[in-house]
Amino acid sequence: MKEKKENQNPSIKILVGYHKPAELLKDDILTPIHLGRVLATEASKDGSISRDDYEWMCKNMIGDDTGDNISHLNRYFCELTGIYWAWKNYDKLGNPDYIGFMHYRRQFIFDESKVENLSIHENGWPWVIRTSQDQFPSYNKHDILKHLDDGCIDMFISKFFELNSPFNDNFYKFDTIEDWYPGEKLFIQNRNLTIGHYLYKYILDTSAEFSEYKSLANKYFLECGYYPCNVFILKKEVFFEYCNFLFKLLFIVYEILEKNLKIRNLHEARELGYCAEFISTVFFLKKIKEGKKYKELYLFWNDGIFLNYDSFYVGAEDRVKRHLSYQVGNLIIQDVKTPKILILPFKIFFLCLKYFILKIAYQKFIKKYPELKPPKLDNYFDYQKAVVIQNYFSYKLGNNLLKNPLKLVVLVCKNFKTIVISRRKFEL
Repeated sequence: MKEKKENQNPSIKILVGYHKPAELLKDDILTPIHLGRVLATEASKDGSISRDDYEWMCKNMIGDDTGDNISHLNRYFCELTGIYWAWKNYDKLGNPDYIGFMHYRRQFIFDESKVENLSIHENGWPWVIRTSQDQFPSYNKHDILKHLDDGCIDMFISKFFELNSPFNDNFYKFDTIEDWYPGEKLFIQNRNLTIGHYLYKYILDTSAEFSEYKSLANKYFLECGYYPCNVFILKKEVFFEYCNFLFKLLFIVYEILEKNLKIRNLHEARELGYCAEFISTVFFLKKIKEGKKYKELYLFWNDGIFLNYDSFYVGAEDRVKRHLSYQVGNLIIQDVKTPKILILPFKIFFLCLKYFILKIAYQKFIKKYPELKPPKLDNYFDYQKAVVIQNYFSYKLGNNLLKNPLKLVVLVCKNFKTIVISRRKFEL
């Protein structure tokens, strides 16, 4: 083993995670890694890739499917399969003093002088929005090496994200993560996405294995922010401690949720990736409390990804199933021939009330962030599936009721036989 010369810069490797072909970031520091390579030809939240695209990625970057790996779990662990690979195959990266991870569309800005000339998000989000090609913060490896100096910094992490920032119009305000997390997930009507959050929080609070994190975690969950995107540059020893904590906890959650994750849609199945952002924050805060030296960096986020409707993470099928007509129709079918039919009008009323409250919030959100407005249904790859659902009896039943709310009894009586048949199918 070669000894490091005095005054020599610490060695560093930064993995850049890819799911599909994009601008290639590759040199003796940046190492592109194909995430979920073993599943590459299957559908993902980014769609699927062609054989030519797959071959290009195999030619230009390493995969997360060699050695000790969890590439097959990428649909659940997201970019974490690349981080896991680096942890278990560290020698293949040359045993660097520092190891980092970024996304091909979310990258650290190492030259801080460029930040003031770029379009920083108006609400203080911890990334810089790319608005045009001439604003692209060109990468220079010397900017990275300048940050390392003599190796006195232990952690480079993203700017802390104050969760209240995007909601500073006072329509939605959250005091703690406990308020924000379920509220944000219910905002997009993904109730499944709250399960893992409560699981890892419960484990941190009760498991003796994580007792050293308990006090800090409980205090942190009363705050309202986090370090986003699972990006970092860490000293080797900090990285190994981080991975040991992160994956030990996440695998416990995964084992509990495994069956549930497998029946979710492609977006909901990614919950562990979202949970990891908060778990990582707990770790980083613990290291900061212990006196580790750290530096927060701005992130660059390529907002051009939102223009690719074919890869939008929520498909047409999911959108139609969230429509009020579909939800009301299913509610009627479920409650017919049960005692619940007596309170059905009230259940429909509160379902509609909640739906319209969320709709108002959504409209305010899109008004502020028009670039996040989803496309028309017929622009989605699964549009035909959505059309099929719109022709379901449940959808039409709900739609008819919403047009004539006072005709609930008439509609139920008129369609009673069909409703009962549909209920039997629902139970099956």
